[in-house]
Amino acid sequence: PWTIALLGITQVFSFVIGNMIGAWAAWKRNGTFDSWVTTFSNFFGSLPYFWIALLLLYFFAFELRWFPDSGGYSGNTEPGWNWAFIKDAARHAALPAISLMIVGPIGWVMGMRNNMVQVLGDDYTRLAVAKGLSQRRIAFMYGARNAILPNFTAFAISLGSLVGGSILVEQIFNYPGTGRLMFEAIGNRDYPLLQTIFL
Repeated sequence: PWTIALLGITQVFSFVIGNMIGAWAAWKRNGTFDSWVTTFSNFFGSLPYFWIALLLLYFFAFELRWFPDSGGYSGNTEPGWNWAFIKDAARHAALPAISLMIVGPIGWVMGMRNNMVQVLGDDYTRLAVAKGLSQRRIAFMYGARNAILPNFTAFAISLGSLVGGSILVEQIFNYPGTGRLMFEAIGNRDYPLLQTIFL
């Protein structure tokens, strides 16, 4: 449940935010917003998320002490479906989630932007322009709806990498998820547990 909560939610948010930014950048292509989006996407897309996680841990947990530095919840709360535990678990998950959300949307942004630029040049889009439809309707009802289809396929495939992608982040933050469990199983040579996690 820890991995599903952390990586599942960040993956969905990354998908939604990335596709919205990518669609907007494609609609405003060759403009200031598009230039900033592509520049920052190329820059942040090249940064490893575990390095970002280490920076966040140093500044916000050790220096400023705004967030806890490790664990899934503190020992002061009783695990269960109560508000105190949910709030405490969300506070512990904030830094790992932010580290994944900084890099997470980048692939979706660039994929959606490129797909939508291609779709906006297709014949049916030019026909919509000739019919006098508004630019916003053309962009989002014609362009974005058709451009997002390859990203849905990629999103389904990316769900399989949730467990493998969580190992480093869960190790850095000592987060009690499947990635950390997999790392411990490798260290202990617990092959049945590894097989179960892979399955």
